[in-house]
Amino acid sequence: MPKRLFGAVALCLALGGCSTLTTAGEMPSPALLHVTVVPDTSAGMYIEGAARYLRMTGPGIDTQMRLNDGTPTAISLPAGSYQLESWARPCDGNCGHLDGPTDRCTGTFPLAGGETTAIEITASPGKPCTFAVIQ
Repeated sequence: MPKRLFGAVALCLALGGCSTLTTAGEMPSPALLHVTVVPDTSAGMYIEGAARYLRMTGPGIDTQMRLNDGTPTAISLPAGSYQLESWARPCDGNCGHLDGPTDRCTGTFPLAGGETTAIEITASPGKPCTFAVIQ
């Protein structure tokens, strides 16, 4: 019996040395990303409109989504550095039928846990889009 007790105490001490300051099951604070699309209408617009998409690749993440029209899209992600890629798909007759991807842009952005990062995508039809971090 004393050998088992000694083994159990040694195991507890060893596991205690590997512990962190977070509670078991507690997730680190996510980063919040707000993405707004700003159309640049100075060079015209797609006649039937267009849908804008965003792809995010980073720590364990590779996902894409359609962005909101006119309002920011809020995205919760683990903290880390992300490659963002955006593109438009012009509507073909109506937005139920979309043309192929065009007007792409890419950028890399750090996202800190517990903080919000706001990014603005300026979309000019027929030209690459641009990213800007908004303070």
